[in-house]
Amino acid sequence: MRKIIAITVLSLFTTATFSQNSNFEFSNLQTNLWGNANDQMTGRAYIKNITNDTLHVKVRRYPISVVQGSSHSFCWDVCYTSYTSESVHSVTMVPDSVYTNFYADFLPNGNVGLSSIKYCFFDEDVLTDSICVTAYFNASATGIESGILPEGNYITDAFPNPSNGTAQLIYSVKKDAGSFKLEIHNILGSLVKVIDLKEKNGSVKLPLEDVGSGIYFCSLVVDNKTISTRKLVVSK
Repeated sequence: MRKIIAITVLSLFTTATFSQNSNFEFSNLQTNLWGNANDQMTGRAYIKNITNDTLHVKVRRYPISVVQGSSHSFCWDVCYTSYTSESVHSVTMVPDSVYTNFYADFLPNGNVGLSSIKYCFFDEDVLTDSICVTAYFNASATGIESGILPEGNYITDAFPNPSNGTAQLIYSVKKDAGSFKLEIHNILGSLVKVIDLKEKNGSVKLPLEDVGSGIYFCSLVVDNKTISTRKLVVSK
């Protein structure tokens, strides 16, 4: 059973700036989640200490884009309420150890939409020693992808972004649209890929395995007009 701690003192929050390095690595990432808007969704990640030192690791939560009316919290050794953004307790991790008891909880409270929250894990003794992951919570009325976006021509940012070769995005087109597709261009404007869309709304995986590292632009094209463009970084 996960223990719950309620911390309401806002002065406990820190404002440290975190930077990526190689002291940690992730495994067993479960951070792209679909669910019913009335049910809780939970993301997971395993964190490994890949140094030769013993680290005292804490986690901090950074809301990026959260649907209004929803709530979110996390567990790191113990479970905190939504009022707490940084864990009070650190987890001692010896060299090569893997910690598996991190949970990112998200409760839509009946609100439909896509939310993203970043979680950064850091050594409390050296605040710049950190690694971050972004969890995406996709809440719909039915629990499936088709209910995520309101009617209209729209695409979300691709996730994860940067991508190492596997990414996806959510899109929606108007009911009266005749033709619709995704086009991926490189930074020079050259067309790299065309992805034909079969449904009027949902999610689509972007085939980037054969695409080199760099900056790309993914555009929603409806009836031969570019409606919306999102930047995608591929890093391999």
